[in-house]
Amino acid sequence: LPGRGLSPEEITALLRPEDGMETNRRLAGLLAELGYVVAFVRPGRDLSPAAGDDEVAANMLPVVQAIAEAGLAVGLYSIPDVSGVAMKTDAAARLVAAPGGERIVAIKITEANYEASTLRFLADARLRYAFVTDQRLFVGGLLALATQRRRVFVHDVGVVINPAAEPDHRED
Repeated sequence: LPGRGLSPEEITALLRPEDGMETNRRLAGLLAELGYVVAFVRPGRDLSPAAGDDEVAANMLPVVQAIAEAGLAVGLYSIPDVSGVAMKTDAAARLVAAPGGERIVAIKITEANYEASTLRFLADARLRYAFVTDQRLFVGGLLALATQRRRVFVHDVGVVINPAAEPDHRED
C-alpha cells in the first residue's frame, strides 16, 4: 500500500475474544496506529461447542465494538476447526445490528460444507454482501471496500461469484 509501508497481507489482523477485553482494546488501538484497515474476530475458544447464536454473538460483540471504536473496519470470521464453534447467520445478523455493527465490512467462512455454511449466508437477506472466493482478490480489494463502507463475503471452498449482491451502505 503506497505511503503506508504495508503489503496487502498486512492490512488485516485477527483478534480473539478469549484474550480478554483489555488486550483486545489495546491491540485494536495499536492496529489503528499502525495503519491497519480491518481487524477480524472469530468466536472465542472459551465457548461450548453447543453454544447458541445468542452466546456466540455476545462473545464476539465486545471485540467487534473495540475494533469499531478504534476506527477500523470489522470482519467476522467463522473457522470452527480453530474456535470449536461455527458462527451462524443469526449470530452474524445480531452483530451487524448491534452497536459497532455498522463497521462490519466482511464475513469470512472457513468451513468445508458449502451448503450448511456459505449458502446460508448468501441466502440471508439480513446479510447483503458481495461474494468473493479468490483470496488474492479479497485481500487486494478489501481496502477499497472498507473505505467505501461496502461489504464482502468470502468462502474458502468453491468458486461462486454473486455480482447481483448489492452492498449495504450505512453512515456513522
